[in-house]
Amino acid sequence: MCAQSDWHSIVDGAVGANTFRAFARLPNRPSAVFREWAYEFLVAGGEHFSNLMAINSQLEYDEWLIECAGTFRRHWKRRMGSEIPFGPSLKLPNLLMKSACLWRGIPKSKSNRLIWRLHVPLDSYTIQAVRNCMDPGGTIGRIPTSAGMGYVNDIETYLAFQELLRSLSGKAKVPPIAIDILAWDVAH
Repeated sequence: MCAQSDWHSIVDGAVGANTFRAFARLPNRPSAVFREWAYEFLVAGGEHFSNLMAINSQLEYDEWLIECAGTFRRHWKRRMGSEIPFGPSLKLPNLLMKSACLWRGIPKSKSNRLIWRLHVPLDSYTIQAVRNCMDPGGTIGRIPTSAGMGYVNDIETYLAFQELLRSLSGKAKVPPIAIDILAWDVAH
């Protein structure tokens, strides 16, 4: 991944075709609906991006991202006529934020802070990486070997995964997104 100079490149490259293949038989192309929302959310209005740049804590980022995913879910339902599953409704905005950190228009100091606050996009690769590093129990419970992005179906489980990922990455002294880079990017 390298720095990008324009938002269209960021938005277009945020989510790959392999992720969009999970959505079938919909009235509109999932990639088009996602990109329409992403560009409108981060670029066209400007308010959401300004709010992102003003974030000063992990809790503020968590709240911002949950709001971000909520706007995505509402947009998806309007354009598709049906709800997007909970897990993907957070995975796609997380992939957008992972790419957004590469925009050259973000000051380096802000980008570096943002990278440490990013949530890990949850899919079969990242979930299985966590599965192999944790004791069963707690909020998450025992993770099946077949768990993918649809496995996370409520906010409590999602936030528990993110906390576990922060804990694991903290032990390695790397940002949590490094787990996604190792589990997904390196494998592809």
